Amino acid sequence: MERDPRTRRLLAAVFLLALAMRAAYFLAARADPDMFQGLFLDEAFFARRASSLRAGHGAGTGPYLQAPLYPYLLALFPGVEGAPEANRLLAVRAAQLALGAFTCALTALAARRIAGLRAGWIAGLLAALFGPALLYEGQVLVEGQPALALPLGLWLIQLILQRTLG
Repeated sequence: MERDPRTRRLLAAVFLLALAMRAAYFLAARADPDMFQGLFLDEAFFARRASSLRAGHGAGTGPYLQAPLYPYLLALFPGVEGAPEANRLLAVRAAQLALGAFTCALTALAARRIAGLRAGWIAGLLAALFGPALLYEGQVLVEGQPALALPLGLWLIQLILQRTLG
């Protein structure tokens, strides 16, 4: 846990800004009749794989042409394959957007630990305000999860180095 109050303020500010941006996107996209209206292409593929997993049939017999672990994540949400009118996909989209806000805070933390407080602010704000991230995190697609892996990896490497080297 970070003890420095300036780092805590950084993380809180970046997380709240990112969450506010993602909430605004979610509400605007939900109100638009053309957004969130069904599953298309890769989204439908992932939903079918998740449905197969929930039914106990495994992830299918075909080759993995897409990220193999994402359907397992989707399978945690009952009814993903159901009609979007039932708002079954909203939980998935909201969870991914919240995970995106966490990614922004983790980006700020990794940059702060590597290059200082100013770098943490810059990296965190850029991540929070990066428009394409909002779009992809709001879709039933895998693109948001690798974005989390990058700052998480940097933070873990820095933590290991700090504990090993002192």
